[in-house]
Amino acid sequence: MHTIKKAYPWIMVLLALITITINSGMSASITSIFDTFLKETFQIDNQHLHLLKWRDAISDITAAFFVLVAGIFIDKLGPKKVIIFGSIVLAASYVLYSHTQTIYQVYGVHVLLAIALVTSGSIPNIILISSWFQQKRGLALGIILTGTSLGGFIATRSPLVPYIQSHGWRDAMQWLAVLPFILAILVGILMKNKPTEMPAQQGAPEVKKSSSSEGLTYAVAIRTPLFWLLSLCSFCIFYSIVAMIKNTVLYVTESGFPLKMAISWLSTYFLFSIIGKFLFSFIADYVSPFFMYAFCCGLMAIGSLGYSVTTIPSLDYMIPVMALGWGGIYTIGNLIIMKNFGTRAAGKINGTISIVQSVGLALGPILTAYFHDMFSYVTGFRVVSGLLLLALLISFRLYKHAITPS
Repeated sequence: MHTIKKAYPWIMVLLALITITINSGMSASITSIFDTFLKETFQIDNQHLHLLKWRDAISDITAAFFVLVAGIFIDKLGPKKVIIFGSIVLAASYVLYSHTQTIYQVYGVHVLLAIALVTSGSIPNIILISSWFQQKRGLALGIILTGTSLGGFIATRSPLVPYIQSHGWRDAMQWLAVLPFILAILVGILMKNKPTEMPAQQGAPEVKKSSSSEGLTYAVAIRTPLFWLLSLCSFCIFYSIVAMIKNTVLYVTESGFPLKMAISWLSTYFLFSIIGKFLFSFIADYVSPFFMYAFCCGLMAIGSLGYSVTTIPSLDYMIPVMALGWGGIYTIGNLIIMKNFGTRAAGKINGTISIVQSVGLALGPILTAYFHDMFSYVTGFRVVSGLLLLALLISFRLYKHAITPS
């Protein structure tokens, strides 16, 4: 029983990692792999790519609307029930996706994918793991958040693309729908919202209760310069990363390079973003998170030049630079929020910043596609580089507005 007592928090970490890998991967990371096949099925030419990219914008706009609602249900019902709901919605979404006959039906499915993402992706799992860990919380969160990139990495290294090419994207989606359904069963059996839900005979791990008054109230937090500077940085960064990654496959293949090369670069991106999440979150324990945040913004800005200035083959070394920076920003940004605003209103604060991020996520792919249709992909990617330069300049100011929660 003592072994179970010590191991169960890490069992929750493993379960949360699997959950984020499957749900975030299928809701967001791997959908661009299907781009060229959807483009052919729905007869979308290179002058109307925005019709395809509206799919991603609709997902992110929907996520912005539902993220706070999801947070309310997580607080009321606990992460477990919400994650099960999101996993079932995800499974149903892929089944429906496989039967779509028009691009407008695809848009409707992406509304469901967004709901699945906010109810079974990173937010409920962060809350779950925070309930299980006081010490080593940063390490535990760093492990599970790699799942946001791990799903995409596995998909690009798996036989998924060859399977789609030989059996069709509809058949592939029907098989993928099995994964979140099995996950929902696994979560229902194993997941516990908090240590006090452990059976008495197993011995619940002792968790020191933290004060609910630690940190700033929501009303005070949103009046601070740090809140708004972080929000603006987040908008620029999230707009930029999805604008590049969700257009990579079309950018590369339209330029005459093989699909296999585009998928390989996506795989490289997911791998190095995982490395960035581990590496820079570890370094941030010893170096100022504000410095690391600015450093990672600089890496992203440099990496974006592979899209906006240099030739396509330069993505071989530019994508790893960009991905390392993105991985670091994803984890360090959350660390800065928790250290400066505290836990009192963490849900609302993170939820509000997530809305700003979702606006960037929605606009990035669709505006880049519009720039492509009117000018070229390079024009859209130069806008991205400009936004990342702005984020870098803002990041130099963040430390001046650091807050010590009371």
